[in-house]
Amino acid sequence: GAVAGATVTLGRIWDAANQRPGASENTVAQNAMSPQHLRVPKGTTVTFVNPADNRSAHAAVSFFEYEFDSGVLMPGQSFTHTFGAAGEYFYNDAIFPQNTGKIVVY
Repeated sequence: GAVAGATVTLGRIWDAANQRPGASENTVAQNAMSPQHLRVPKGTTVTFVNPADNRSAHAAVSFFEYEFDSGVLMPGQSFTHTFGAAGEYFYNDAIFPQNTGKIVVY
């Protein structure tokens, strides 16, 4: 969580070499959540961002426990959610459902 600043960038693949979201939008890769696996302490507010230079709408919707739903985020929009309970929260992009991620709250 610290490296990503408790922020998930939608539609981007993590650039491991530079420790940041990739520079271009990706709508087909399974790991197009940046980072795909985020670990944060309980009480953390996570921001989901659709970068202004993305061409498509994106969303972040948790499944199994239905903890959060960003709704449709147009380029340049963001959504925040505070995680109050420890657990594993799996989510995907409602627009491009093959894009998945996981947030582990400890």
